[in-house]
Amino acid sequence: MSGLTVVTLTSNADLYRGMTESFAAAHPGLHPEFLPIDAQALGWTPARALNHGLQRARHETVACIKQEVRFPEGWWSNVRAQLEGWVRGWAVAGVLGVRMNGAMRGHTVDADGEGVWGPLPGPVLTLDEHVLVLDRRAGLAFDPACPSDWGYAADLALQAWDQGPTPLCVDAPVEVAAKDPPPADLDRGAAWLVDKWGGQLKGLIPTTKGLIGEPKLGNLCRYLRLRYHARQSGRTGSRSADPEGPIA
Repeated sequence: MSGLTVVTLTSNADLYRGMTESFAAAHPGLHPEFLPIDAQALGWTPARALNHGLQRARHETVACIKQEVRFPEGWWSNVRAQLEGWVRGWAVAGVLGVRMNGAMRGHTVDADGEGVWGPLPGPVLTLDEHVLVLDRRAGLAFDPACPSDWGYAADLALQAWDQGPTPLCVDAPVEVAAKDPPPADLDRGAAWLVDKWGGQLKGLIPTTKGLIGEPKLGNLCRYLRLRYHARQSGRTGSRSADPEGPIA
């Protein structure tokens, strides 16, 4: 893991500059390749724009990072050590995700305080979009069919879950300088995810935006289990260790 490319969807020059300056201050001597892409100006969906970044990247390791993200000292060294030490192999990793059983996993610091859901690092089913680290050698790509500003990260993680190795959540919190409003087309992205993956997950997909899909007679037991584990791992600000093993 000798080099790093940082791909960012940009829409605000000040936020993007703050992200790059924060990264530089947190990592003296590290000089990643920065690839900003203005998807809105190009008329592209986030998935298409991020794929463009993956194709242009000079390095095998690519971090797709939102422009609002800010970094603590040594953040990338921490991430890299966890990825290199994960003996099961990895294709995509993030800093916040949800397990197959609906429980949160990750470590966040924001205006609401600090939340830790462990053990970390650990496998998840879906990931949040603020930070996604990819090993391009695994061959993953964002699905250009994703019609929404939301859903592309969860879908990428589901691809890794389906193909292997399982997506990974690391203990590497970042700060978010500006909170995004909920995507206007979140419902469309959720419907697309359920249409694509619902058949393999009994119509219910746990994500960092909540459980998507509709409870029906055939998946009611799974729905109740997912809701239970989601509530049990609610934000408490303390480290938790939920039971290992997926719940099908």
